[in-house]
Order: sequence, then structure tokens, then C-alpha cells
Amino acid sequence: MTNDEANLSAKSSYQGSNNVKICNGVGLKIRNIGYSELSMPNTFRRFMLNQLLHVPSITKNLLSVSKFARDNRVYFEFFPDFCNVKTHDTNQIILQGRLQQGLYVFPNLRTTDSYSAYQAVTEFNPAQSLSNLQLWHVRLGHPSSKIVKIVLDKCQISCNTSNNLNCHSCCLGKVH
Repeated sequence: MTNDEANLSAKSSYQGSNNVKICNGVGLKIRNIGYSELSMPNTFRRFMLNQLLHVPSITKNLLSVSKFARDNRVYFEFFPDFCNVKTHDTNQIILQGRLQQGLYVFPNLRTTDSYSAYQAVTEFNPAQSLSNLQLWHVRLGHPSSKIVKIVLDKCQISCNTSNNLNCHSCCLGKVH
């Protein structure tokens, strides 16, 4: 959960009736739902935050440990004054949080806009998204623009294919 709408890379208005209940029983309104990525300075490691709730009246950004662990193939080790986040594959410590006022904080994590395909999308709208070449590039696993155009043509999906792909993730991986 975040109180800052700018932390959502792609979002849609929340249409449900659920609220976020806090300790005094008050329900806080969920305004948007979307996703975001977190990164640390000087590293290419990214962490996904799927189904991120925008709750304007919450005072701290909070995450579900089990959901974060499942979405990012990591696990947490908790200690009285700190916690470690480790990879499932290598058991390497990739993040360390410290206890601060009863919550474990990760001061080096920052939200990122890693998918340039989403940078141009100001609001997530499925009808609009289907015509976005860069979004299809991401959905199909970052293939070359030629492959994306072939797939869209074969599937008879209408899309403006005159745009050039400019994918930050692919540039980092030198894919195209």
C-alpha cells in the first residue's frame, strides 16, 4: 500500500467496495490499484509490487511480506533489530531492513519506472492498452519489434506498429 499515487507505474481506479481497516477499526478508502517496481541504487535488481493499492490517507508505505516474497522469489529472515531478504536460488542477502518504530524499513529502496512502455501510459485503460506496441512488447516477453509486429498481425490485433520500440529493460540487457 502507498499513499503516493506517483508510486504507481500503471494504475486503474479501484472499483471495489473494500476498505483498508486500521487498528482503531476505521476503514481507509482505496483510490487506485496498480503495480510498481522497487530498485536499489547502483544495482540492476528490481522487485515487483503487483496489485499495489493507493490509499491516500495511510501514513506509511506498507507491503505484504508473503506477497512480496512470492512475487519476487525471495524469503525473509526476521531478527529483533533487522531483517534480511534472501533469494530462493542462492540464499544470498539482497536486502536488509532495520527496525524503526516497530516497522522494518528498507531505506535504500526506490520506486522505478523500469518499463518505458508504461511511462507513456498515464492511466491504465485496457482498451487503450491493446493498441500500444510497447505494451505488447512487454506482454510478449520483450521480443524484437519485428516479432511483436508478426505476432500482432497473425493474431489480427489492431495496433499502431509505426512506433519504434524504446525499452529500457531491453537496453539494459542489450537485447535489441
